[in-house]
Amino acid sequence: MSIDKDAVGSRIRTIRQSKGLTLESFGEFIDGASKGLVGNWEKGVNLPNNKRLKMIAEFGSISVSELLHGLDSEINEKVSKYTEEIMNTEIREMHSLKYKLLYDPTFKQETIRYLLKHYNFADLTDYGIKQYTKELLDVFLDKEVYERKYKPHSNENAIELTYDLLKDLVTDRIDGYFRDENIKINYVDDLKSDEIKEDLSFELYERIRMVLEDAQNKIREIDSERS
Repeated sequence: MSIDKDAVGSRIRTIRQSKGLTLESFGEFIDGASKGLVGNWEKGVNLPNNKRLKMIAEFGSISVSELLHGLDSEINEKVSKYTEEIMNTEIREMHSLKYKLLYDPTFKQETIRYLLKHYNFADLTDYGIKQYTKELLDVFLDKEVYERKYKPHSNENAIELTYDLLKDLVTDRIDGYFRDENIKINYVDDLKSDEIKEDLSFELYERIRMVLEDAQNKIREIDSERS
């Protein structure tokens, strides 16, 4: 895909001006680029190197793809269309609760905007864009549901999330592969004890969450090898 240097320069200028920075002060943030070099970028004379492109994109809270190519209106339209189709199918046929979040038009637009800014849909077929949109929506909405439900800034909420993740891991994953499904495991209830609720820190919650996610990934690998 060809790159319009003038358009890239305009986007760089917009990012710089939105931060209220001069050419010189902006360059200091971008790997010490000189005032003249930043000026050449904005004029479309040349492009920043890959390292600086990434720094500028992060500075402007956009993707490198958007910095170089802008938001493709055609892709925007397709992602919006497929988001609507996927939402309706998931709610109607799968009775998905998380997709009901998209009933809020403001949140739906924010979700679409997030996908377009943070992921690359370029060079995909229509089918590929739809499949990719579905995968990203599942991840994004799962994260949103957890954040809305638990908001893990306290010991109580950290325990609730850890409890649910561990319960899912034990009852729905490990039991199915390694244990008799009729044998119940109750020790996860120990996580509900008042002593743990009082003492668990956010850092410990993060470590537990990472361990559980790693365990689930390993179990998926085992499942894949067995199938």
